[in-house]
Amino acid sequence: MELREELLPPPVAPERIARLSAVIERIGDLMDSGEPFGEEIAAFNADTGGDHDAHTFHTYDS
Repeated sequence: MELREELLPPPVAPERIARLSAVIERIGDLMDSGEPFGEEIAAFNADTGGDHDAHTFHTYDS
């Protein structure tokens, strides 16, 4: 099924996807190492408009 152009989400630049992917991996690494990660999740949510919690980042690769 194809959607009309106006129904599609706006395109996301590959650079932004790469940057967000790197942040997600960093948060996962912080969690694995036992270092604080709350501020990074808050910054990610502020940047993306999301409401993600630690579980989201802990299971991002599954």
